[in-house]
Amino acid sequence: MNTTNSKRLVSFKEDALSKSLLKRSRTESESAPFELNGVLKKSNKVISNIKLIGNQKYVHIIEMKALFSAYGSNQTNIDGNEINISSYVPLNVLRNVVKDNRTCTFMSIIPQSQMVEYSKLKCFLTVNSIAGVASHPSMPTVAFVVFPSSELRMFNYTSTTLWGDKMLCNSHELCAIYFQELPRRPKTLDDPVNYADDDNLIDENTESSKLLFTWDRVVSYLKFPEKLKELKSVSRFFVFGTSDTASFLRRITVNINKHYDTSKPRPLGKPINVMLFDRQDKTLFNKKMLIHKKHIETQVWEYGFPDSNLKSEIIPPCQVFPKNSGGYLTTDIQNIIQNPVIIDTISNEIRLLNECSLFTDDTSGWSFILPYNLISYLKEAMSTVDDIEKVHTAIIAISIALSKNTVQIIRIWPTETTDLNLLRFIETVEQCYYTNRQYFGYVDDINSVSESMQSRHLSIDFIKSSNIFSTYR
Repeated sequence: MNTTNSKRLVSFKEDALSKSLLKRSRTESESAPFELNGVLKKSNKVISNIKLIGNQKYVHIIEMKALFSAYGSNQTNIDGNEINISSYVPLNVLRNVVKDNRTCTFMSIIPQSQMVEYSKLKCFLTVNSIAGVASHPSMPTVAFVVFPSSELRMFNYTSTTLWGDKMLCNSHELCAIYFQELPRRPKTLDDPVNYADDDNLIDENTESSKLLFTWDRVVSYLKFPEKLKELKSVSRFFVFGTSDTASFLRRITVNINKHYDTSKPRPLGKPINVMLFDRQDKTLFNKKMLIHKKHIETQVWEYGFPDSNLKSEIIPPCQVFPKNSGGYLTTDIQNIIQNPVIIDTISNEIRLLNECSLFTDDTSGWSFILPYNLISYLKEAMSTVDDIEKVHTAIIAISIALSKNTVQIIRIWPTETTDLNLLRFIETVEQCYYTNRQYFGYVDDINSVSESMQSRHLSIDFIKSSNIFSTYR
């Protein structure tokens, strides 16, 4: 009897222990109240001591502590938990990541000190519509993202979804999301790409490669138009730029150029060379372009993001400096004062160019332009030159040219400016009209622009008035 009772007692204890372990396992795999002290930093600068509060899965707590301790420094962190924001992501992108990644968990960030710095960080993220990202190379598939709690509405999460019955985060604080199962950074972003199926990149009859950086995938990401895509088998590509976007494109075009066959017949009207310039670092305006513009078998395109702004969207490539579209020429007041005849010389050269050119449309053509604030230049000249009669003669020459409509006045700025730099004027004109004009020239017969200054404005053509027609014809 005692033996039987003893066996029953052991069986009962084992059953109770089994149920207890099962209950604990289920609790840890689901969620539990969570609090964690730490320090919040931005680019290794301490922002505030904080407390994280949420309703997290047990496994997430272990992983978060590992992530925070990876950046920990004994001088600043609390309990080894250091949240170091090292990069940023636009909120609209974050919304898509949350939508596609249901393993993410939310929590609130309660400041414990340095409220001013904490508020500054919140304002910085709010004004720029971005979120701060804390991640570490040793844990590439997880990330801790910090953003203003006022933006929670964009994720369509209710307070009960986030933290249970009570809302722990108010609109004046920061909150955070912990992501799991993020895709790893592609190894090809760090190492040179070795394309095992190069032939697929140039064979029109085969399916596009399944590799990450094939032509089809890269140009789709960069939003290439069909007109540019179809040149992959008939043209050579030259990529300019230093951004990651330029690096991606350069890797794929290097492989395409290896298979360029000069012996193959090329379709009529297709260029031999295609120059691709990155918008992001404005490489286009830091290179001498005259010889490339004149080459009949060369096309110039611009691609990529408009700038380094995190909220910017990539813009489809467009052809720049289009062939047979004419150009704009200008000169400065010093050249006109020293030799007023330069106005007639420029006008005659432009007339010859317009008569001998075949333009692509009615809006194309050559023009002699001067800035809207021309009077400011003349006033400045009258107060500095020794011979005032030369200025009067220059004014008469300009007036006659305006009456004959051989000179056009272009207004770039909304109001007159105190900037009396004609070189800046033609450079601004170029940046406004480079998508529908081919050439931009500065006529300088007296070397008023030094060679060192010319070297800072490489995309502008510096020419003599007597050489205009021979330079551009």
